[in-house]
Amino acid sequence: MVDNVFPALKTLLEQDPESFLILPAPLEDVEPPEPPVDGEPVDDTQPNKKIVIPMQLPGPTRRRGNRILSLILSCLILGAFGGVAFYFYRMGLANAPKPPVIQVVVTATPLALSPTIPVPTPAQDTPSPAIAPTEVPASPTIPPATQTLTPTFEIPADGILFEDNFENNYKADWQVISGDWITSDKRLTVLSNTSGKYIWIGLNHPEWKNYVLSVNINIPFQFSAAQSDVVVAVRTNISSSKYIGVALIAFDQVYLAFIGSSHSDTLPIAGQNKGSNFASGSTLEVQVKDDTFTLKVDGREIQSITLQGYESGGINLGIECGYDLGCPSFDDVKVTYLP
Repeated sequence: MVDNVFPALKTLLEQDPESFLILPAPLEDVEPPEPPVDGEPVDDTQPNKKIVIPMQLPGPTRRRGNRILSLILSCLILGAFGGVAFYFYRMGLANAPKPPVIQVVVTATPLALSPTIPVPTPAQDTPSPAIAPTEVPASPTIPPATQTLTPTFEIPADGILFEDNFENNYKADWQVISGDWITSDKRLTVLSNTSGKYIWIGLNHPEWKNYVLSVNINIPFQFSAAQSDVVVAVRTNISSSKYIGVALIAFDQVYLAFIGSSHSDTLPIAGQNKGSNFASGSTLEVQVKDDTFTLKVDGREIQSITLQGYESGGINLGIECGYDLGCPSFDDVKVTYLP
């Protein structure tokens, strides 16, 4: 580019290149100097004077400078906006409500440590002294578990296993099973009960097997709607739901029966024997020997059957009485051993 300048300028540049400062300037702003006339001497009397020669740079260089300047200004503006936005963001975080703090409590449960098991020390090779053998005592005999045994049956000298005439209340041997039992006019009776079920009192003797039961029975208001039912059970040590015994139900009928919880649950074994009348105040007798059951009224035999499944047991007396007019009663109860 220097070769295109005037020959005199070229000579000056070669002599003192630091005396000139070439600045780019737009073409429209600086007017180019008049070229020297051929043969006119150049004023070089001032060697330290710097000559400023405006020059026009090519068009692409100018556009590149404008783009760089625009890019720098854009970066500055964006940086300013970014700083302001970051400031407000920090202020918003500072004033924002803090989330609740959740505390988690962890409870450490101490573990039960196993007891320290001592490790046996290896035995030394030293010989141990002789130990005399020790006699081991015999283990004591452990008795078998206690079992509920049937009471030992002892035959009384007079043969009477039980007897009660209710002169002074009823004896302690009686066990009230249900209802309210009392003695009235020296007879055993029960207070009226509207449950519709038999009310029971008995003698619990599972060791009894062969015997004869006799009992006097009074039935008030017989042959009327106020008549109550009476049952007598023998060999009551049973596993079934029904006793075996005698039923006096409806008027004067008497018969051997399977006795349930009420008169509607009581069934005759061999018919109701309608012709065998039982009058109030009569003595009922039931004889049990082995598998044979015999029914008598005032010494007169009514029925006799043979039946298995009822091996032993005492006696129960039962009444179903729902009337206040009066309930049946018992007297002179006697149980005699039968060989």
